[in-house]
Amino acid sequence: MGFLLRLGSYIFHPLLLPTIGWLLYIAIQPVHQWDLLVSLSYKDFLLFTLVLPALLWSYLKLRKKISDWDVTDTKQRIIPLFLYALCLIAILVMGKLDYLLPLKVFIYGILSSVLTALLLVLLKVKASLHQMAISGLLVFVIGLSIYFRLNLLLYIMVLILANGWVASSRLYMERHTPTELVLGFIIGATPQLYLVSYLL
Repeated sequence: MGFLLRLGSYIFHPLLLPTIGWLLYIAIQPVHQWDLLVSLSYKDFLLFTLVLPALLWSYLKLRKKISDWDVTDTKQRIIPLFLYALCLIAILVMGKLDYLLPLKVFIYGILSSVLTALLLVLLKVKASLHQMAISGLLVFVIGLSIYFRLNLLLYIMVLILANGWVASSRLYMERHTPTELVLGFIIGATPQLYLVSYLL
């Protein structure tokens, strides 16, 4: 049971969730021009939301600027969050996302959440980045359901369960308090919820 609870933290790591969101978008969108969509976006998405952040995290870990991959120490979160925000700004500026409006909105939502988490860290307030990421993904998929007028209830149910799994995992691993999980959920979901109105 303990292994399964820990697994939730690894499968839904915050660095992986933008890529999962991109894959879900490619799978869900009804246009069926997968070749075009993938060729327009995969390099930028993988580079700026996964590869570059992972390399930066690894560098910070090697330099002992962060003590663990989860960056549980609040003080150590400033540099990783700032660098991740720069990666997100880079994909918004240099990426070809104008043709992929929902993905662009998704990235703006993630950037808003990351900047909010950074502000909270400066105020010495800790929020769950795992919960922030998975809740943002949940609201993004709800937004896709509305935008494309598709029944995505199965995806939404799975992501609701994933939210619970991540929360249970973080509590089991004693990485967060319930308050930090609720705060993470709010700062992850709120920007995406606000930006859903932009899609409409």
